[in-house]
Amino acid sequence: MEELRRYAMNDLPLEWANKIHSMQHLADPPSDFVKRVLAVVPEVVDSEKQYEDADPYVLAHGLYLQDNGKVVTIVTEEKKDYPWKISMVSACQRLSLPCQSMKDFLDKRGIPRY
Repeated sequence: MEELRRYAMNDLPLEWANKIHSMQHLADPPSDFVKRVLAVVPEVVDSEKQYEDADPYVLAHGLYLQDNGKVVTIVTEEKKDYPWKISMVSACQRLSLPCQSMKDFLDKRGIPRY
């Protein structure tokens, strides 16, 4: 939620997240999954940031759920790699986690966009 609040501008994803935040709270992923993510894609963390990135935890949750038989899709708009940080799309590819843009995710499920 912290990262979403930092970047959101009173948009629908933030509104939705605020509504469901009290209803559902995922525990932090097991630390061995975070370590697994960082062993494969250490560049997913921007070492210049003053606060902790959510990306390795999102990826660790994805791996954890996938390893426990769940169908996982990471939804992200982050596609551009930089010398100091790789995108979530690149990280997902290296971790063999499926990912899609929000548009593709909604379209595939027949969810209308406004």
